[in-house]
Amino acid sequence: MLVFFLCCLFVLITVLSWSFDDLSFLCFVSFLPVFFLVDIMKERNSLQFTLLLFFLNLVINILVFSWLFSVSYAAGLSICFLNSLVFTVPYFFLKSNNSSFININKYLFLTFWVAVEFFHFRWSIAFPLLNLGYCLSSYPNIIQFYEVTGSLGGTFWVLLTNILLYDFVRSFRMTHSGKHLHKIIRVSMFFIFPILISRLMENENYIKENNKFNVLVVHPSIDCENEKYNREASEVTKYYLSLLDTSSLIGSADLILLPETSLPDIGFLHELDKNESMNLLSNFVRKHKTPISSGAISYSLENNINEKKAHENPNLVYSSKYDVWYKVFNSFIQLDSDYSVQHRAKENLVPIEETLLKGKFFSILRKLVGSRGGFFFSREDRPSYLFELKSGSAYAPIICYESAFSNILRKSVLKGAEFITVGLNECWYKNTSGAKHFLRAASIRAIETRKYIVRSSNMGYSSVTNLNGHIIDKTFSSEPKVFLAAIHRNGIKTFFVKNGDWLGYLNFLFMLTLVSISFYRKSKTR
Repeated sequence: MLVFFLCCLFVLITVLSWSFDDLSFLCFVSFLPVFFLVDIMKERNSLQFTLLLFFLNLVINILVFSWLFSVSYAAGLSICFLNSLVFTVPYFFLKSNNSSFININKYLFLTFWVAVEFFHFRWSIAFPLLNLGYCLSSYPNIIQFYEVTGSLGGTFWVLLTNILLYDFVRSFRMTHSGKHLHKIIRVSMFFIFPILISRLMENENYIKENNKFNVLVVHPSIDCENEKYNREASEVTKYYLSLLDTSSLIGSADLILLPETSLPDIGFLHELDKNESMNLLSNFVRKHKTPISSGAISYSLENNINEKKAHENPNLVYSSKYDVWYKVFNSFIQLDSDYSVQHRAKENLVPIEETLLKGKFFSILRKLVGSRGGFFFSREDRPSYLFELKSGSAYAPIICYESAFSNILRKSVLKGAEFITVGLNECWYKNTSGAKHFLRAASIRAIETRKYIVRSSNMGYSSVTNLNGHIIDKTFSSEPKVFLAAIHRNGIKTFFVKNGDWLGYLNFLFMLTLVSISFYRKSKTR
């Protein structure tokens, strides 16, 4: 009965901390039920314990990411299953050796968890939205140290606080004495120190008055299923332009921002001038002398494709009608008044829904899952990270899911991005929880890079986040809206931008050290 209670408590606390902004602080105690489970189940083998935690992880993922099922049941279940499987690995080390958990297993658990998150940012089926550091994005005031550590610093903080708190509670239960003052001080110190550091780091020193910049954000609220992909692409473009034409703010804008895949079909990249939507946009840009940055579906012809190359890239598409191979890109374009077009394709694609790995298993999965938008996208061979403006400014055009990853934004800022735009298509979610996850990610990325982030979403949240991670303007509406985002550009490169996930690499060294100590202790006891 106690095991059942602790399992339910673990699921409840974790789901609450991820589902409600006001309860995010619960993440600092969310692992306590698991740690007590280790004590209660000490007679069980590690495999039984790990299987139990896999099941609990799966329940948590399904409840927290329930919005995925409004996109696709098969894709949602597949992502939840894979995510649960990945994050079950660290739990194995809670019971993986004979030493008491209180001695070394807890730190093995911490290092392996951080290692899994570090790895989960980088592989082809990455889905990092449940990384612990993201949970604290509801309180940007206390995570300003992400400028140095990135979100992995938050993960480390949450886990260490849970471990030290468990250490104190367990010791107090065993002795019922007042000799644990040092442990209370230790927990308090490690909990409060990052908060104090963050309060000292929060400032507006990066803002300069002569670096003001105005982005006109379009929040079109067009139905994907019944309108966007069922109307002529040019008609959809005319709808966006009609929203802009009725806005009195266009004269104040330095840049116009449209959401992800706003242009459902701009044709092949080598003949954009033949596309009606592109011509409509070009005429609008020339008239108002203001560049437009927009999401688009674009295509690229691929030559010299044989069966081997086609197998290596399962997202290549073959047209039997024209006997050609081509790639489909979820891309962003910028059009300027001199007819120049800049293009970049989405690099971090949504696993299973937007892209699949090669292999028989994933081929079967593709047939089961399909794609709500009807596309499976490819990546560019030579990815780009910046759009440049005639004024000399540059910005990072991030596409939806990419905002959950720090690496692309780091590369963009290193190359000279002075602010960040994010285009999203959140009409698939049909509720607010999915949109909230990506809104949280914007606060994390803003602090890591110390850049303003302007988001344009089709439904969901269109928002402006300042360089301290505070959301200073947002709209969540099913009604179309156009608003002006007044931001500040800067060329600052933070410690995290310059050095990346240094904490992840350092953690690997620490993990190897602990594993070596663990094996050494085992050999000594034989």
